[in-house]
Amino acid sequence: MRILIVTHAGGSPYHGPNMRWYHLGQALKSKNIEVEIVSSSVFHKYIDPPQITNAIERDEIDGLQYHWLRTSPYKSRGFQQVLNQLQFVFQAFRFSKVLADRKPDLVIASSPHPFVVFPARRIAKKLSVPFLYEVRDLWPELLMQLGGFGSWHPYIVLNKLAEKYAVKHADLILSVKPGDADYFVEKYAIDRDRCAYIPNGFFPGHAGIKATKSRELLGLRNRYKYLVGYVGAISRYYGMEELVRLADSFQHRQDVGFIIFGGGDQAKDIERLASDCGLKNFYMLGKIPRNEVDEALNLFDVCYVGLQDLDVHKYGISCNKIYEYMFNSRVILGCYQAGHDPVVAGNCGITVSPGNTAELAKALQCLLSDKKNREQLGSNGRIYFEAHHHFSKVADLLINHLVSLMRRA
Repeated sequence: MRILIVTHAGGSPYHGPNMRWYHLGQALKSKNIEVEIVSSSVFHKYIDPPQITNAIERDEIDGLQYHWLRTSPYKSRGFQQVLNQLQFVFQAFRFSKVLADRKPDLVIASSPHPFVVFPARRIAKKLSVPFLYEVRDLWPELLMQLGGFGSWHPYIVLNKLAEKYAVKHADLILSVKPGDADYFVEKYAIDRDRCAYIPNGFFPGHAGIKATKSRELLGLRNRYKYLVGYVGAISRYYGMEELVRLADSFQHRQDVGFIIFGGGDQAKDIERLASDCGLKNFYMLGKIPRNEVDEALNLFDVCYVGLQDLDVHKYGISCNKIYEYMFNSRVILGCYQAGHDPVVAGNCGITVSPGNTAELAKALQCLLSDKKNREQLGSNGRIYFEAHHHFSKVADLLINHLVSLMRRA
């Protein structure tokens, strides 16, 4: 079987996020299924973007075929980013014949933005093969709740049209969150068996080049008895202000340090907030390559994850960092409220609702005061990861759905 994935952000260990289909591709490759990824050459989360000169270029990365479509760089996240998204869609249409010539057995359009469904379905229709829509984020619901967009904003209307088109034409809707099926059943009155939960996670052992430990992090490890760490994007969605307030509440403790690895459009704001609070125990160490994440996490005593308090989270959450924390047996301190919470399901940490710094500080104090409990919760997370989020298991689940779909076709 050959699967063609059309996704704006098809990352790799050498370029940066998002790497869901890189890891799934590695897991599926070991089961004799080929994965080819069609992706934009420009995405704001790439650490090292692919360097291409032609409008379309093919590249083999660790046994996976990537088809890079050249798009224009953008400096701001607003109008320029939207133009980049639309340009990718145009390029995918332009080269749909070239991509169809790869003769995939099925085509998957993978979000976040749903505009990719249009060229993906065109390729599938041309070949008379199944078309699947994979949802990683519920756009436009997430955008309206997070960004305050009105329902009649032109960008929101485009997202609604794309989602409606995808639901109407997809043979199967895949989602990384267990509750998304409820969303589609409620909103579009579709049969629940048209939805399939394919969890997020990753495929360990495919992290690219060998890592080198951060000297700065090692210095902080020697300085503090306890380190609370975060690795990931620094954006409004992740509610990083809560971590700053938590660090502020621990300023009286000389033995606890707070560390952020990552970058994003809110990085300067968080740095400014920490400075305004006069924090001496709070460190922002910049972006970290994926191949160094495991080493960094193993130097943390507690790993933090926060999210904005959004209604859309009732359908579940699926943050890659949670699964990285689990894999590395790190106890998790969560600041969010969500249905289908993997930290609760895995019994691998404590979660507190946003906006309550006192409760968050109490939860952290509870974790720091009991090493055996931290180790047990961390071990629980690793066991839960192996059972539900290791991509060898996820790949088997996906294959079962695909085989069933192909038999019905």
